[in-house]
Amino acid sequence: MIYLSGSDALSCNSNSDCNDGNVCTGDNCIQGECWYEDFNGVPCSDSNPCTVNDTCSVGYCSGTPINCNDNNICTDDVCFNGSCYHLNNTAPCSDGDKCTVNDTCFNGTCQGTLKTCDDGNECTADGCMSTTGLCIHGYVYLPCNDGVFCNGSDFCSSGSCSEHSGDPCTAGQSCNEATDTCEIIPTTSTTTIKSTSTTTIKSSTSTTTIGSSSTTTTVTLSTTTTLRPVPDCAVTINPESAQVFPLETLQFAAVTHCDEQLVTGTYLWYIDSPIGSIIDGDGVYRAGALFGTDTVTVRDVANGDINATATVACSLLWPMAYDEMWGEKQYENLLLLRALRDGVLQNTPMGKEYISLLYDNSLEVALLLIQHPLLADHTREVIDMLLPYIESLLNHNEIEVNQDTIDTLESLLNDFEAHASPNLKAAIVKAKKDIHSGEIYKGLRIAVGQ
Repeated sequence: MIYLSGSDALSCNSNSDCNDGNVCTGDNCIQGECWYEDFNGVPCSDSNPCTVNDTCSVGYCSGTPINCNDNNICTDDVCFNGSCYHLNNTAPCSDGDKCTVNDTCFNGTCQGTLKTCDDGNECTADGCMSTTGLCIHGYVYLPCNDGVFCNGSDFCSSGSCSEHSGDPCTAGQSCNEATDTCEIIPTTSTTTIKSTSTTTIKSSTSTTTIGSSSTTTTVTLSTTTTLRPVPDCAVTINPESAQVFPLETLQFAAVTHCDEQLVTGTYLWYIDSPIGSIIDGDGVYRAGALFGTDTVTVRDVANGDINATATVACSLLWPMAYDEMWGEKQYENLLLLRALRDGVLQNTPMGKEYISLLYDNSLEVALLLIQHPLLADHTREVIDMLLPYIESLLNHNEIEVNQDTIDTLESLLNDFEAHASPNLKAAIVKAKKDIHSGEIYKGLRIAVGQ
């Protein structure tokens, strides 16, 4: 197709006078005026590394977008600098298991919350059939507690807490249900003393025994015995509280003291989890796939069936923090930050150290960003300012920042330090020290401008 460039047609003497800088048009000087011919199917370059097979069409150069689709509903597929990236999302999904509800994408896979089948009976093991979604309740034969002290240790039988070891007290003791103690029975001893007395009436000529009588005297001796107190025992659990990521493992430990002396205990571990977390017989906890708070309980059945509890918070605060800072730009910015982590920081000892420091304090950092909007704004501003430097580092293996940039970064660290716990504060102090000493620039290969 031949077209004139509007009413303001250029005058010309040759075709070169009509060059519009567009490889997808033919520039022609016809009778002193510029005319342009649209090219179709001519190879070109649209300068977009995320397109292929660029060709001219109706005077414009365009290509076919690179296909980054990984056919995973739980990832958002994006192209950056000609490479495909698959960012985990939190979209609704279906995991195909009828025993889960509220299925949601997490870490690139579809995961649901286990359906609640708890019948409130400690003597049944509650489960769900994944093919039908029906709850099942099987009998278990484990220690239980019917709330009665004087029938001894309790055990599950046929789905109820109905087997008992019997009176927990030894001979000479009585069971006190009101105080859950064994008390020594006071003893009373009776001693019988027999004596014989004879009364004699004497005369001048004879002695007449009027009689002989046997007298029995009973003497009651009361013995008072001081009761031996039941040992004062307490079990403690460590840690008493913890924060974990989904699917993270954590080791719990328990110790028992009786009358302030360390004693050997027999421990049973239990968990109340709304997110599918589990704990084994050795106190090894594994978090579920979602976020929520679990309650871990340990019972010492060897020292009066005492117990202690701990709480574990499983958090997904970072997605909330990202959304708070960047909104729709979060995936684009995260892409660069993750590339910095994987392509640069992981390759240096100092970089690995800072990755570890961030992960160790990540929950608190995310929580601070959510709790303090001004801190989130400040963080966004600083990271947005640093993104061009990060891109330069990824492309050229070295960047140059000026003192103003360093001062701005230190200002952000000071802002975090004002709200930080002792652990996070120690990490911030280290970072500031490395900045002032120059070690961080050397370790991360950063050149500082004058």
